[in-house]
Amino acid sequence: MNVVHEASRIASLFGIDPELAEQVGLLHDISNVIPKTKMMGMAEELLIEILEEERLFPRIVHQKLQKTWQEKHLE
Repeated sequence: MNVVHEASRIASLFGIDPELAEQVGLLHDISNVIPKTKMMGMAEELLIEILEEERLFPRIVHQKLQKTWQEKHLE
């Protein structure tokens, strides 16, 4: 929940609605519920472009998984 707290704190510094920032922070981490051993396979199934760095550190692909999830379910 550090992302949620930091998003709220930073939003307050810039006069942005902290509750909205908390929601965005939660969305940012929503794909972290996926086990990191499955993240790369899911990204490949979803045809997400995977960088060499992401193959070395698969956990960072969670941001792309989140974006894809959001596009499918929220927009």
